[in-house]
Amino acid sequence: MVDDLLQEMIDPTPPRTDVSRWRRLGATAVIFALAGVGITSLTTNALFTDRETTAGDLLTGTVDLSLGSFSFTMPDGGMAPGDVVVQPITVTNTGSLALRYAVSFLASQGTSATPNPTNSAGTGTPGTGDLRTVLTLSVFHVTDAPGCTTTTPVPTDPSVAGTQQNLAVSAYTPILGSPQVGPQTGDSEILGGGTGTQTLCVRLSMDPASSNDYQNTVAHVSLRFDAEQVVNNTASPTPTS
Repeated sequence: MVDDLLQEMIDPTPPRTDVSRWRRLGATAVIFALAGVGITSLTTNALFTDRETTAGDLLTGTVDLSLGSFSFTMPDGGMAPGDVVVQPITVTNTGSLALRYAVSFLASQGTSATPNPTNSAGTGTPGTGDLRTVLTLSVFHVTDAPGCTTTTPVPTDPSVAGTQQNLAVSAYTPILGSPQVGPQTGDSEILGGGTGTQTLCVRLSMDPASSNDYQNTVAHVSLRFDAEQVVNNTASPTPTS
């Protein structure tokens, strides 16, 4: 008993009124904290706002090269050593952007469609020669030469004309300008808007020294036009039309 009394005197049990007081203080602090959070939320969210939108369309231009009809007219009986054939071809920019273009060629051997003519052996079988090797191809602007005839001289300026002897190539080969990106010597430039048009003359000649091995032979010549935009594509020459 005495020990219990001494313990109570040293560390008395707090009155229940003090415990209740501390509980009330704690609850009040929690209430004020929650109220502060609510007031802060109301303060940060209560703003005047507005929002507007607008839009616009973007339209890209076009690069579109169009070629006129093209077909060589052969001399009566077919070409003979020393013969020349020519054919003009119209090049039009039907796109909206100014463009520059280059011309490449590819020639392949074909099968004769006329087996009747005789070769050096006196038969109707095709000759053994590769006709491509005795052909010379020239491509030039008609505006830089007097027309497009078999007697028209080929310009010597590489910026307006290109010539290739021996057409036996394995891939498209540039003959006027270059298909590489950017302005190249010989590239031709045409304004956009569907109004730019140029005329080229395509000339093929057969070597006068061609032997009988080239009788009744065929070569198929193709031209490829590579075009690219002028704007934002390095410096470019003055349009030719």
